Amino acid sequence: LKAASKIIITDTTEIYIRKPKDSKLQRLLYSGYKKRTTLKYEVAVDMVSGKPIFFSGPFAGPTADIEVFRSSL
Repeated sequence: LKAASKIIITDTTEIYIRKPKDSKLQRLLYSGYKKRTTLKYEVAVDMVSGKPIFFSGPFAGPTADIEVFRSSL
């Protein structure tokens, strides 16, 4: 009997949000990449079944993708 193999793909996406009134929060959430205030989310998908198996977030927009990934381990 063979064990079922899994192929899992993870990716992050940034979602635009309304600019907060608090200037400290604006700086925290401002994404230099998107040039807007954003929140970042991560999703993991089982490529065999095509079903999402994990969601993570929100994270501040400028958080590096690798940091998001490491926090989900």
